[in-house]
Amino acid sequence: MYRKSFILRLLNPVANCSVLLVWLSLLALPFAALASVEITLVWDANNEPELAGYRVYCREDAQDYDYDNPSWEGAETTCTISELDETTHYYLVVRAFDTSNNESGNSNEVSYQGEYGYQDAEGADVDAGGGCFIAALNEKREKGVTSCIVH
Repeated sequence: MYRKSFILRLLNPVANCSVLLVWLSLLALPFAALASVEITLVWDANNEPELAGYRVYCREDAQDYDYDNPSWEGAETTCTISELDETTHYYLVVRAFDTSNNESGNSNEVSYQGEYGYQDAEGADVDAGGGCFIAALNEKREKGVTSCIVH
């Protein structure tokens, strides 16, 4: 009985496809993990006396920032945004907020263009190897993002 059941399962194409899909899914897991990146940002501290913390906002190319849903919030001047697709173009900004929940304007913008390299504010290629580009501070801002590390 066991032998007959085993042979019937071997001959059943639907069952074989299901088993094959499960095995392929398990084999793909390590490769899926390789396709994500983390971006660590470091910025200058805000010296406001009623400072409560910072919020980091992340958007993809051709999208707007969703200021109702920060990607990170905390009191530190560094954060890591995880599980980003290495082939997607991302932009990130930091905002300070106070104890009354008033929020500052955006810091200088950080751009990550994944495996396709990154570009400066004018769209010129800076490096074809991927990484972060930190926009220069304008004359109105003395503080902003100072470091971006991709890992």
